[in-house]
Amino acid sequence: MKISEVRNIIEKYPENKLRAIITQLYKAIPKALREENDIDGILKDPNNSIQSRLKTKQGNIPDIELLRAEIDRFIDNAYKQNYFAPNRFVSKRDRPKWRFIVKRLYKDLLAAANENNVHEAAQLLERLYQLLCYSCQYILFSAYDSFQSAGIEQEEFFRRVLALKYQYEDKNTFIENALLSMVKNSLNRYTLREDLMGVILEFIRTPDLKEMTIAKCSELIETVERQR
Repeated sequence: MKISEVRNIIEKYPENKLRAIITQLYKAIPKALREENDIDGILKDPNNSIQSRLKTKQGNIPDIELLRAEIDRFIDNAYKQNYFAPNRFVSKRDRPKWRFIVKRLYKDLLAAANENNVHEAAQLLERLYQLLCYSCQYILFSAYDSFQSAGIEQEEFFRRVLALKYQYEDKNTFIENALLSMVKNSLNRYTLREDLMGVILEFIRTPDLKEMTIAKCSELIETVERQR
């Protein structure tokens, strides 16, 4: 529904019914989205929280096109080991700075994500996540654990990727892509598959979604067994 339709519907409900609706909606919102959108702050102090968010949105939001160009260059150089081995594209002085670049790009993408470009921001963030996962198995940087070096836990990075994708992917696609990402990407030394599965389950809150997840898991297991 559009926001105007939502407003028209809720205007008809008495106060006790609105309380029940808000409670159920709050339970249905994944923890990552509650934190990202400061839902707790809005409930505790609607006026101040909403005004604060409006000011933030009107501030200096990173340009998504500039971010895309920078991420393309960074990822290309990283996969070519230009942040690890001697080369003429990344200077010796700048090679150790990759961890600061990752952390800045991570924060800028989360800041830039809005209703107009959440799809592109999610794709870029996922590419950055996949790069760090790859570097946990193959040498791309002068660090044993890329997530730890960048100061971002793999579990939290995965959560932020899913939080953006949850906003635009249909639920069947979201569940399948989340499961594939959990299985296919490499882990750092502090993360287990079970940890990432726990993150996925944060977004699977209704009985229907849980049934879809179980069905999708069974389907993926059958696919793997057929390919053996």
